Amino acid sequence: MLAACCVAQEGGVRPPAVSGMFYPGNPEQLRSMIKGFLNKAEPPKIEGQLKGLIVPHAGYEYSGQVAAFAYGLLKDKKFDSIIILGYPAVSFSTPASVTQGVEQERINSGLLEGGTKKELLKIARQSLEIYLKEKRFPELEVKEPALLEKRGAFVTLKKKGMLRGCIGNFKEEPLYIQIQRTAVSSALNDPRFIPVRLEELKDIQIEISVLSPMQRINSIEELELGRHGIYVTDGVRSGVFLPQVAEETGWTKEEFLRRCLADKAGLPPDAWEKGASVFVFTAEVFSEDQTNN
Repeated sequence: MLAACCVAQEGGVRPPAVSGMFYPGNPEQLRSMIKGFLNKAEPPKIEGQLKGLIVPHAGYEYSGQVAAFAYGLLKDKKFDSIIILGYPAVSFSTPASVTQGVEQERINSGLLEGGTKKELLKIARQSLEIYLKEKRFPELEVKEPALLEKRGAFVTLKKKGMLRGCIGNFKEEPLYIQIQRTAVSSALNDPRFIPVRLEELKDIQIEISVLSPMQRINSIEELELGRHGIYVTDGVRSGVFLPQVAEETGWTKEEFLRRCLADKAGLPPDAWEKGASVFVFTAEVFSEDQTNN
């Protein structure tokens, strides 16, 4: 699924991908469930100083009560620092975060490290240079897990601060391949611009937006301006705005949605009230300007 869109800059945290599936999506229901688990847990008293816990991680209905027995051991205890080691369900990764206190924990947020961002920007520029010279993609040997994650992405090209091309793909595939293809597509296939020439590359800045999975919304109240991008479709025509567009324009929620339907999808501005589907997503945005500073 390819899409063209104007973008600027924004970072973000990927929203929970399984909220409402493995645990309640409603905050109050989730809070009540956790409180119930903790109230039922009567962990044994342990002599000495607690050094570490191994806690199961699965759907709350499966592992919640067992986890509560472990976390119950922390009640009324104070710690200077807490180190949390987290891993995704598919493969093991390095520790997700080191935090000061449980309230600050940030496990598996989906955010990319600075080195990964630089590598993706390098891949995008290298792909553009080689493709414009030789009409082929460079062959890369990639081992970094973050670059192999299947993600959607947009690549934006700007020349002297002005948009020069922007193409994105919501179809999830290995991130480094996604960036290779969308970078070249942004340069050559954006219907709003003539194809980028090799001699222009020295004046072009590259910006990448790595997307979260999309989630369908049923009410405009679920849309968060500045955080959410939107994808709209009636099954035939579609359009997309990245999260940054709302901040650039200052539009209200209604304007943001209506302009996407009309300007991007070519649908009536009120099509969302007549059956068109609306999906939201977040984007982690970074550019050569940022990583070079």
